[in-house]
Amino acid sequence: MIESILVADRGPGAIRVVATCRRLGIKSVVLALSGDPTDRRDRAGADDVVLLHDHAETADPAAVVRAASAAGVGAVHPGTGPLAGSSAFADGCVAAGLVPVTTVGLPAPPAVWAELGRAGVPIASDATAEILVVALAGPSGIAVFGEIGLGTTRAVVPPPTAGAEARAATARTVLGLFAARGLVTVGFAGAAVCAVLPTWPPQHAALELVTGIDLVEAQLQVASGEPMALNEPSRHGAAVTTMTAVDLAPEDSTVAAPGVRVDVEDGDSGQLRARVTAWNDDPQLAADALAAYLGRAGPDD
Repeated sequence: MIESILVADRGPGAIRVVATCRRLGIKSVVLALSGDPTDRRDRAGADDVVLLHDHAETADPAAVVRAASAAGVGAVHPGTGPLAGSSAFADGCVAAGLVPVTTVGLPAPPAVWAELGRAGVPIASDATAEILVVALAGPSGIAVFGEIGLGTTRAVVPPPTAGAEARAATARTVLGLFAARGLVTVGFAGAAVCAVLPTWPPQHAALELVTGIDLVEAQLQVASGEPMALNEPSRHGAAVTTMTAVDLAPEDSTVAAPGVRVDVEDGDSGQLRARVTAWNDDPQLAADALAAYLGRAGPDD
């Protein structure tokens, strides 16, 4: 397993990755800007911090790789930022002797749609996703972790819609076409693919609660080349999620009532918000738990 990692993200993505690293005993280093009065290390709960000169460097693969080399880490995780899925970032890491903890093997978007069209996969590339399928490609094969139904205030896993098996099969096809390694999120509008993203969705907390899978840990295992038994999770249920203002610090993420998870977002603006997610076998009980935690009526159906 990886022993130390630079998290190349400065928002909630960094906090999310650092939380898993702390649980696994992996040393984590986060980015900060020179002159930034915020102590990013303490905010994210990381072990150390490395400075960059300006915000543009956070999206520059070469600058991030130099920062990782200076920090003396063995791997780099792009979080949910612009480097997720970047071939230049992955290649730069490998050239510097670092492990890129990201999805590799996906071509540029135009090539994605062209290849899917040749494979006969239904496409609606200009549509808005109604559902997301999150899958992982590793040394042992492909695992479809679950589906997230999208809405204004809630995400239900699995969604109360037909065709789940067909969508999962299409997700496998998408991954197989490109020999991707790592997490891939496939968006669907109806029965057609409308997005192929080399990262996890913002609603990842809902999926993790339902499946019991830590997506960051799964990424780390794949990046380490560890053999994995990638079976589809047997745990099923439903989750509801919403954004709200909370009186919590970023390091308090995931501390909540039974069956409820809070992920605090520490954005560059300094304003704290949180994604609150509740899980239960019964969707209505999950909604009730969310409402009880928030102290208000639950989300509408």
